[in-house]
Amino acid sequence: KKTSPLHDQTLFYNNSIHRSWLLQQQDDTTFAENKHPPYMLLLTNFGWNHENQTGIGLQTRRFQLSTRLYEGIINHEYFHPTAWQDLESGKMKINERVRYYVFLDAETCHEKSWPEYGGRLNNLDLSGGRIYSADKSKDLFVRPILRQSKLFTTFHDAKSNNA
Repeated sequence: KKTSPLHDQTLFYNNSIHRSWLLQQQDDTTFAENKHPPYMLLLTNFGWNHENQTGIGLQTRRFQLSTRLYEGIINHEYFHPTAWQDLESGKMKINERVRYYVFLDAETCHEKSWPEYGGRLNNLDLSGGRIYSADKSKDLFVRPILRQSKLFTTFHDAKSNNA
């Protein structure tokens, strides 16, 4: 049973949190009047939050510290659970008056000493069927991932033309 709008159902998503951006979508007049939140938190869908949870999402390595961090992000009032996909698909347009903070759904800094100092692989998050196998686990690297994104490509091309 799906408990959140995220593809990654292993992260705790609190449905009772007031989410300003989701309310904004229901009432476009307040958004047009510039009464929107000052920033938006987004989560990509390349790793843990990939649509293909069996083949990619649950096979992407994640440590327990990252799980805690990302649960804090997705349960923040200014987090928008589908904004990344909506922007990529063109369903949502970038608003130049809004600051966007994009979090990559993959390990970018492996913290192997929390919660158990020196615990290394014992500190992996294996909840919800997440696996770790040296031959099956998927480690994602930032540059190739960002090259896949229409949003980053468009931004980079626009910046290059203005240089």
